[in-house]
Formats: sequence, structure tokens, C-alpha cells
Amino acid sequence: NANKKLDYIRLNSSENCLDSELYRSSVLRFINKPPDWDDNLQAYVLNFNGRVTKASVKNFLMMDEATGKTRMLFGRLAKNVFSLDIEHPFSVLQAMCVVLSSFDRKLAC
Repeated sequence: NANKKLDYIRLNSSENCLDSELYRSSVLRFINKPPDWDDNLQAYVLNFNGRVTKASVKNFLMMDEATGKTRMLFGRLAKNVFSLDIEHPFSVLQAMCVVLSSFDRKLAC
């Protein structure tokens, strides 16, 4: 809408925009879900609920930091086959950008 008013906050030189109330209330933050230790396997594991079948350093679960809900799942199914599941607020384009960036330093894996 062209007539929509945009909110902004004027910061003085000692303030950080990341500390502003507007930033904290309007920005969604996502983190990689940390793995849990499995005593039987003696390894860290992530629960992909059967959607991922192969271990890989490329596998990840992206979760909403505020709610803990998984919003993006990416993992290996076979040698060159991967699965990508996404949920709102991610678009397909955003999800593909995240996935491609995960390959940047892991090309040989």
C-alpha cells in the first residue's frame, strides 16, 4: 500500500539499532537447531522425523528462536539427493538461498 506509514526510530550515537524496541518486535530470528547427544550411538543427532536418511554435515533444522518451532529442514537422502521442507515465513527462493549457502564450505562432503 503506497499510503502505508513506515515506523522508524531515531537513534543517538550511543545506541545500536539491534537494541531498539522496533527491531526486537518486528524481526524474526532463526537458529540452527542444536543436536542432542545420543548415548546409544555415542554421537550428536538431530531428529528429522524420517525425512532424512543419511548423515551429512549439510543436514540442518532451522528453528524459530522465539517459539522453537522448526521452519526449515534440509538433509541428505542419498549421494546426490536432498530433501528441503519449508514453512512460512520462508519463501522457496529464501530457502534455496539458505541451502546454497550451506554448500559453500562443504563442497567436498
